[in-house]
Amino acid sequence: MLVISLPVAIGIGLSPTFKTSLFLYEVFYAKHGNMPACYILYSKAINKFYIGATGETVSERLNKHVQGFYDNKYTAIAKDWEIFLAIECMTTKQAFAIEAHIKRMKSRKYIENLKCYPEVIEKLLNHYS
Repeated sequence: MLVISLPVAIGIGLSPTFKTSLFLYEVFYAKHGNMPACYILYSKAINKFYIGATGETVSERLNKHVQGFYDNKYTAIAKDWEIFLAIECMTTKQAFAIEAHIKRMKSRKYIENLKCYPEVIEKLLNHYS
């Protein structure tokens, strides 16, 4: 699982503006708890990805998917979902916009590249801020 956060941002050389935004995010998160995120789940059993957004923690949302909370939904077809990627966002509006963008791409390769190239995530976060 990849979660973009301040230490990662510094390690991969992201822009100073982006690092500052991440720092402010980290401070807010530490103070207020749950932060919105766009997340991508992967199931080995069906070899598929699921893209979602949440205001809960990603691990709480994952547990709901795995435990069948959404029993008539897409994720009910497998029980082995794991977090492939989590993108922490500043607002739920941003999380849902990034989710919609990734879904519009309709590309497995694009999803895989998000994990390989964190600068693409930086661009998404900046574009939908």
